[in-house]
Amino acid sequence: ARGRVAQARGRNEEAADCYRKAVEINRKWQLPWDEAKALAEWGAIPGNELRRREALEIFVQVGAEREIEQLRH
Repeated sequence: ARGRVAQARGRNEEAADCYRKAVEINRKWQLPWDEAKALAEWGAIPGNELRRREALEIFVQVGAEREIEQLRH
């Protein structure tokens, strides 16, 4: 939630840091869907498009069809 708030306020660096931390935690606890969700949100920040691609790869692996469709459009 902090990442979204920071992003909405135009504080992209702060938002990216929040998403990075969320990705680290979700990787540690082996929560791929949550990891991908954080990556997708991180990837919405200009200059971080690679994160969206990483999210898409994970969503494909876990079969998250709705999220795959959202990222492809």
